[in-house]
Amino acid sequence: MVVLEVDERIIEFTNKVAKDLNLRLRAQVFDARYALPNDLIRHFDVFACDPVETVEGCKVFISRGVSGLKYAIKLPPPILISSLTHLLIGELGVRCILD
Repeated sequence: MVVLEVDERIIEFTNKVAKDLNLRLRAQVFDARYALPNDLIRHFDVFACDPVETVEGCKVFISRGVSGLKYAIKLPPPILISSLTHLLIGELGVRCILD
């Protein structure tokens, strides 16, 4: 399992706990403003995210997550993605959950 995080303190803590508990997990620095590293493209079966609290931020997180999925999927047209993104906005902020 890979955890991608922009905050290096969280990465250090996550890696320490994973090592202490002998978990098959690694955390690494990732800034979602940029594309996934090539070694992570089409690497994952699933992704989960807790994006920034803007529509554009949610679109970026979904885009990065989809690019990391192993299996090619056909994305809906941008207008549908935009509508989906609007549905994910709640009073407490944006939460992207893909099953």
